[in-house]
Amino acid sequence: MGQSPSSSACGEKPVGLPFLQGNAEFGDRYPRHLLFCSTPTKLCDKADILLSVRAPVGEINQADQAYVIGRGLAAVRFTKLPAAFGWHALHFSAPALDRVAQGSTFTAVGRHEVESLLVPTFHPDECTRIASVLDTLDAAIGNTDAVIAKLQQMRTGLVHDLLTRGLNEDGHLRDPIVHPEQFKDSPIGRIPREWEIRTLSECVKSQITYGIVQAGPDLEGGVPYIRTGDMIGDELQVEAMLRTSHGIAAAYKRSEVHTEEIVCAIRATLGKVLQVPPALDGANLTQGTARIAPKPELNARYILWALRSSSSQGQIAKQAKGTTFAEITLTDLRKLIIAVPNRRKEQDGIVSAIDAHEQIVRSEHAYHSKLLVLKSALETDLLTGRVRVPDSIASKAA
Repeated sequence: MGQSPSSSACGEKPVGLPFLQGNAEFGDRYPRHLLFCSTPTKLCDKADILLSVRAPVGEINQADQAYVIGRGLAAVRFTKLPAAFGWHALHFSAPALDRVAQGSTFTAVGRHEVESLLVPTFHPDECTRIASVLDTLDAAIGNTDAVIAKLQQMRTGLVHDLLTRGLNEDGHLRDPIVHPEQFKDSPIGRIPREWEIRTLSECVKSQITYGIVQAGPDLEGGVPYIRTGDMIGDELQVEAMLRTSHGIAAAYKRSEVHTEEIVCAIRATLGKVLQVPPALDGANLTQGTARIAPKPELNARYILWALRSSSSQGQIAKQAKGTTFAEITLTDLRKLIIAVPNRRKEQDGIVSAIDAHEQIVRSEHAYHSKLLVLKSALETDLLTGRVRVPDSIASKAA
């Protein structure tokens, strides 16, 4: 089988064991409170905790089988604490390693820092009770993650169906199998016969344009302007935006955005589209973002979802140019084609169906955030001994 595991060099993989690549070398001595995987320390067993000792320092995960460990990873196994509690104890303590990490090219910690890491310890029975509480909360967080993932998957199918089949007079999805006569071919695929294919420029009340070229210094009390970096999340947040002078903003009146209009990233986060909230009414843009102001007779959120569709995103990707970073020209953006229902009622119905689903997703995200805050607070309370877990918890867990 080649050289034995005990003599294997870092980065070499003994036969039969998967290899996990990390970043930095780690020592071969066992800390006083923690037990690294048996000789050599480059091996770990199933359920051992994998600790990152090179950027990102302090991150942990759990091995799902035996591995050979590459640089930057250390395998941790607690010898005097229940395994479930050990996971939570290290999750609570490991971030402290990042504060002592050193390095110019990358940050890392060595054997001494890990050996000196303090982890909370209690009587084994109380450790079990604490682990039971935190495990229950982790399970709730995991379940919520699964629900959100499922809802997002459902949203993809829902949006595709609504933007390709639409809603009939009764508010139901058209059926291309039962009623093929209700559909027609188009440059972007089969769409309802009563829909139109329009260029994006035909859907707006003013020319699609980008914003300020040189915004100048950030001024308190100035006019906020939207950069591609402000378009990372699901909503535009005015609090984090830079502000330009009123004079510069006035010189770019054409790119002044208003509530319910759409901002499109034309470089960097290419194709990302977000709607302007009331808090940003009168804000402006930069060169990396474009203003899309739908006509009053169109539902602006319908245009938003049409731009988010796979059809539109595919067109944007196809027209993207640039080697350093991708971008799309205003000319190409204006030529983008989308399918639009002729009836405003149908546009409104499609938007209502999507927004109703979005509200469910937002509610789950909010619940997920609350669980994370609760877990952080409970970790602090329980793992510092500030709050003790009653004996009744153990019996309920059993």
